[in-house]
Amino acid sequence: MHPRSIFFVLGKMLTYFSFIILVPLLYAVFLETASIRPFVVTISFSLGIGLTFQILSQKAKDISIKDGFLIVSLGWILYSIVGAIPYLSAGTFTSFADAFFETMSGLTTTGATVLGNIEGTPKAILLWRSITQYIGGLGIIVLAISVLPEIGLGAVRMFNSEVPGPTKDRILPKIKDTAKALWLIYIFFTVLEAIMLKVAGMTVFEAINHSLTTMATGGFSTRNLSIIGFNSPAIEWIITLFMFIAGINLTLHFNFVRTRKLSYLKNPEFKIYLFIALGAWGLFLLNIQTSLGGELLTNIRLAGFQSISILTTTGYASANFELWPYFSQFLILFLMFFGGMAGSTAGSMKIGRIMIIGKFLKKELTKILHPRMIYKVKIGDQSVPDALLRNISVFVFLYIIIFAVSSLILTLFNIDITTSISATASCLGNVGPGLGEVGALDNYAHLPNIVKYFLSLLMMTGRLELYTVLVILSPRFWRD
Repeated sequence: MHPRSIFFVLGKMLTYFSFIILVPLLYAVFLETASIRPFVVTISFSLGIGLTFQILSQKAKDISIKDGFLIVSLGWILYSIVGAIPYLSAGTFTSFADAFFETMSGLTTTGATVLGNIEGTPKAILLWRSITQYIGGLGIIVLAISVLPEIGLGAVRMFNSEVPGPTKDRILPKIKDTAKALWLIYIFFTVLEAIMLKVAGMTVFEAINHSLTTMATGGFSTRNLSIIGFNSPAIEWIITLFMFIAGINLTLHFNFVRTRKLSYLKNPEFKIYLFIALGAWGLFLLNIQTSLGGELLTNIRLAGFQSISILTTTGYASANFELWPYFSQFLILFLMFFGGMAGSTAGSMKIGRIMIIGKFLKKELTKILHPRMIYKVKIGDQSVPDALLRNISVFVFLYIIIFAVSSLILTLFNIDITTSISATASCLGNVGPGLGEVGALDNYAHLPNIVKYFLSLLMMTGRLELYTVLVILSPRFWRD
């Protein structure tokens, strides 16, 4: 490892983070002067630490694989610590555990919250809350790569450590150009959604905040009742559309922009993603219509919104789904393990991995019946390398083990089984709401501080695709 290079890059990242904090500061200066101080304090702290790191370290020339893992993990922790300062300085939270949890939840686009009176919180703080999700959607490292010219070959290692999915697609030859292209696509859809939400009846402030958190598949809302609070079918349909868009691999959007051809259905993973989304939609609709009754069109809208919201790990609520039949509640828990497509801002295991595991299982069953048969796992026309199959198999195994053990750990704190299981699945999959005491209209504020720190670690572990955090926690990482 190269400690001086690591600190130099972290210093640069904190320096650039200071400029991001200018956005809510400018909002406060012009529209909410009482909220100026928290952001001045945060910028001063972030800029001071960032410049100190750079002055005391050498310029980064190259970054090893270990350096990349460490920069990514420390970067997320540092951003969460600095991002917690506005909450503490503004008095939104009196506990660092709450402020850290809220920030980590934002940056990892989980959307689990400990904020009770959202509508009574200063708007500048709410804007900061939404911004944390937005920059976390594509990733703080992807953001850093797009603006840091000094990283060199280390950009590849950092990119691979953070970008979600079993494969790391480059849409352009250079990692830096890829990062910039991803951000341009991301911003385009964000602006488009904000315009549509404003036309549908949201205020400009609400439209901006919800477009930031929708495209990040984060789910933070400016209303206590989430999307339920707007009572607007038009808003729900618009958000449903953009949640679905956010769950698609950004590479497919880039190809559409570049070629002007709708080639989404040619992608095998997109077909499965669409099939699961429509299948879940239909199952929700059938269950709530037959069990609860009500207007068919209303149930179609609610079923569609909630299926896409949970599948893409956005976590918005347009209904109190804890009042839905048990089948629908279990389906919500089940969907938490899927996520959107690889290369999207969605969390959880990703459709791509589940699809490959399914094909791998088919291969193994076929080999039992036909031992001499040569069988290749293929996605479309491309064969999946054995190394990638092993990687994905281990990932899914680790994911299930971490989920099971973490759920068990939560029960040690006298948390009921439903809450323990759903909170673990939700935080590890970066979903947000769960069932039981952390349901659609509840929050995580009542949990002990040590549980909040533990769930924060789960959020980061899930967002960084397990391996990045597990490698750092391995003794061998520090020994070799």
